[in-house]
Amino acid sequence: MALGGEVEYYRAYGGAGVKSIAGDALLAGPTCFFQFTNKLFLSAAYSTQIAGHAAGNANFLDLTNFTLNKARLKLIWEF
Repeated sequence: MALGGEVEYYRAYGGAGVKSIAGDALLAGPTCFFQFTNKLFLSAAYSTQIAGHAAGNANFLDLTNFTLNKARLKLIWEF
């Protein structure tokens, strides 16, 4: 078993060019990894938006382009 943390940064664009930024978000949260057997693993992560900004919006978080929470669960089986 392993426990850890992750920080993710996302940026959304409003068009094809990189100059048209629609918003950005910084997410952080815990992760864990379980190894049941030599070939069976489980990975889980949960993140919440801790900072961000949408273009043209004065709110602290960018909830226009990104979700507030993100969860990921992976079951890995090697064969």
